Amino acid sequence: MKSLEQVRKDLDRQGITMVDWAKKHGYSYQSVQRVLSGHAACKR
Repeated sequence: MKSLEQVRKDLDRQGITMVDWAKKHGYSYQSVQRVLSGHAACKR
C-alpha cells in the first residue's frame, strides 16, 4: 500500500489535487484524507 506522501506525489505528477480526485471518484475529501492517514478503512 502506498503512503500518504507517495499518493500526494503521484497526484502532483498527474497535475490533480486530492480534492479533484475525490470528487471525480465520488468521495468526500475528508473520507479520502482519513483513509490515507490510516484513521479509516477503505470501503466501497
